Amino acid sequence: LRFESAVGVAANQATFRLGNMALPPGRSVVLRWIIMPLPASDNYFDFANRLRQRWNTAFTVDGPFNWISMTDPLLEDPQRLKTWLGRKQCRIMALAEWLDYDPGPQDHVWPRDEYKRRAIRARDMLKSVQPDIQVIGCIETDWVTIYPERMQGGEKLPVAGTGASGGLNAEQTRVIEDAGLPFVDSARRGPDGAMTLELYMRGGKPQTALWVYPAFDAATGESNYQYRFLMEQVEFLLDEVGLDGYYIDEFSQGWTGGIPTYDHWDGISAELDPHTGRVVRLYTDCSLAGVDARVSLARAAIRRGKVMVANTYATTMDEQSLPINRFSETWGSFDPMTCPDGHEPPVIGSLLRSNLASPIGLGILGQPQLHDTARRIMKAVVTYLRHGMLYYHYFIEDIPEEGPGSGEYGPINHMFPITIVGLHPGWIEGRERILTCVSGTYTWRHHAVPRVHVFDLDGRPVELKPGLREMGETWKVTLALQDWAQIAVIEEP
Repeated sequence: LRFESAVGVAANQATFRLGNMALPPGRSVVLRWIIMPLPASDNYFDFANRLRQRWNTAFTVDGPFNWISMTDPLLEDPQRLKTWLGRKQCRIMALAEWLDYDPGPQDHVWPRDEYKRRAIRARDMLKSVQPDIQVIGCIETDWVTIYPERMQGGEKLPVAGTGASGGLNAEQTRVIEDAGLPFVDSARRGPDGAMTLELYMRGGKPQTALWVYPAFDAATGESNYQYRFLMEQVEFLLDEVGLDGYYIDEFSQGWTGGIPTYDHWDGISAELDPHTGRVVRLYTDCSLAGVDARVSLARAAIRRGKVMVANTYATTMDEQSLPINRFSETWGSFDPMTCPDGHEPPVIGSLLRSNLASPIGLGILGQPQLHDTARRIMKAVVTYLRHGMLYYHYFIEDIPEEGPGSGEYGPINHMFPITIVGLHPGWIEGRERILTCVSGTYTWRHHAVPRVHVFDLDGRPVELKPGLREMGETWKVTLALQDWAQIAVIEEP
C-alpha cells in the first residue's frame, strides 16, 4: 500500500520509498525486507514467478466470466440463450443488478424479496441451458444506497442529474448523521469530517449512495456496521438465494495507495510534510482497517465451496494466496488497435500489478462505430498475454457472427480453468493448458498427447500443424506462429 518504486534505466539505479507512516510513543512496527539475488540471465517474469511460488499463489483461476441483467430478453428465450452461451462458453455468470445497490438498467433498487425472486429465476434459466454454469450475485464494498426523501432535511442533499457534487458540507453531513442510519459508523470522512455521496442515474432516475468502508479486527472481534452488512449480504446470496458465489466490487480499498478516513487514527497512517518530516494529518487507512474483513468475506465463500470474484488485486499478504478470481478494471488502460498487427505490444506498467496472484484483465473499451469488435478483443487478448494476463469479458459489445467486425471467441473459450505454473512475456504455462501468442517450443507435462488450437486475430481457428515430440512422460510442442498475430492453446485431449 505504501511502497513506491522507480527505476532509472540510464543510471542503472533502482529506488524505493515507504512513506505516510507515523507512530505514537511506545509503539513499534517491524518492517521486513527480503533480498532475492537472481542470475544475470533472469528477467522480470522469472522474478515474478519466484514470488508467486514463495507466496503460494498457484491456485486455479476460473472462467470465462461475463455479466447478464436479470431482465435481459435472453432469459425469456431458452434457445437464444443457449446459442449465446454456446458462443462464449461462460463458466461464471454475474447477475448485473447489485444486491441493495446499483440497479443496473432498472430505475430503482429492488427490495430483497424481488431480488431473490428474479435471481432464482435467472439462475434456473441459465442452468437449464447450461447445467455447469456458476451463477453469482453482486455486492459493493464501499457504497451503500440511501434515500434522502426518507430523511428529515433530505432535500438539502445533492441530487444526481443537477450537476451537483457528492462532496458534502457540514450541514449536509449532519442530515445523514441525524437520520439514524446504521452505516454512520462506517462512513468515510474527509479532513473536515464531511461525508461523501455517490450520485448517479439509473433508468432515468437519480440514485444516491453513501461512501463507507468495512472494518473488522479478528483478534478482538470488533467490527463496524458495513462489515456486518457485507457478511449478511454474502450469507443471503449463498444460503438463502442459493447462488454459486458472489462478486464484490472495489474490494481492496487500496488502488491509490490506501483510501483515508480522517475521523480517527489507526496508529500508523499519517500525511507528512516531505520537507520537514512533520505530521500534517493523522488518518485511518480504509484498506488496512479492512484486511481481516476481506479475509473473512473470502473465507465465507471458500468454506462453502463457492466461487468468488473480486475487483482490485490483493494489497496484503493475508489475502495473497486466497483462491479468489481477482481482476482490475484494465479495460481503459490501453487501446489494442494502436499496436500494428504482428508487433509486440509495449509494456504497460499498471498491467504488471496483476502478476502476483490471479492475473486477470477486465475487458476492453469497445468502439462499435468502427466495426472492429473481434479484432479489438483478440488484440486485447494478445496485449494481456504480453503481460502474462488472462481475459474476462467486459465493456465491449458481443462479436458479430458475420459482417464487419465479425469473428469468434476461440482462445478465450479455451483459456480456463487454469492453474498457473509460470508467467512469461507472451505466454502462460498452466497445469491444464498453455496459452501463447509467440513461437517457441513448449513442454507439455502430461503423458497424453496434447491438443493444439490456433486462432487468428478474429478469434477463428486456423490450420497450423505443430511439431510434437514425446520425451518420456512429457511432450515437446513446437509452434511456428505469426508472433503477436496468432494465439495458440495447448491443452488436454
